[in-house]
Amino acid sequence: MPKVPRAAKADRSQSPMKRGRPGRGSVGAAPRARTSLSPLGRAQDSESSLLLPHRPAYDSDDDIFVLPPQPAPPGPGEACLPSGRRKRKLLHESDSQPSSESSPAPEERGAQVDSRVAELEAEAKRLRAALDGSGALVESWKAQAQQQAAEAAAAREELAAARRELEQSIAERERCAAEADSLRRDLAAMSTRVEDLKHLRGGLDGQLADVKALCCNILTAVGGAKVDGGRAASPPPRADARAAAAQRGAAQERAAAEEAGAGRARAREDVPRRSGGARGRARRGVLRQAAKQPGVQLARVVA
Repeated sequence: MPKVPRAAKADRSQSPMKRGRPGRGSVGAAPRARTSLSPLGRAQDSESSLLLPHRPAYDSDDDIFVLPPQPAPPGPGEACLPSGRRKRKLLHESDSQPSSESSPAPEERGAQVDSRVAELEAEAKRLRAALDGSGALVESWKAQAQQQAAEAAAAREELAAARRELEQSIAERERCAAEADSLRRDLAAMSTRVEDLKHLRGGLDGQLADVKALCCNILTAVGGAKVDGGRAASPPPRADARAAAAQRGAAQERAAAEEAGAGRARAREDVPRRSGGARGRARRGVLRQAAKQPGVQLARVVA
């Protein structure tokens, strides 16, 4: 590709497509600030080009590269120093040189020093008071922390005691539950046993009724088997047999009571009226107890 001179490039910018646009050298264009093109191809102001002192700025109006202002050459004693150290040295020398115009009088300087010392002392007193107050505050915080620690320890002990009581109550509840289960099983077994006994009692009641009927039949047969003209009389009805059996039972009870009364009377007659000594009293006591209980014992004593 052939190289085009810069003038040709500038003339080519006056193409019909770009004519009338400001900043392109057309007729009637508004004046604009001087801009330069950075080496990267971006337009920038002449003031911004100072930010890059070591790079030349391009001026499109004059079609030239503008070099930035170069720093002044170093002095004879500063040629071997770097730029940063040289600047710091110059600043230090300018600060260290006292100026006769701005230096205050010794009296004013002493007054300033005294006022500064007074301010520092007041500040120190304030800081010391604040430190003392903070120390008291720290002590109060320590006391509160100790009190809270004691309360926490007491709360932990109470919690441990409550936990032990809860464990004991849980164990007691489990034991009571086990006992209740055992009692429930025993009650179920007893209920089953009662049901069995009820069934057995029903069977025994039936057997007793059968035995009673058989006894009544036997008594009826024995009581009605009287010979009358060589023939056995007909047995009475069942109701009459039951009434007769009841009468016979009552007669037997009366006879037994009369016999028991007669035995007690005989025992009282056999006891001597007056028998002194412990043996006689014991004998009377034994006989008295025997007289109260008729039966075998009375018969044994009487015998």
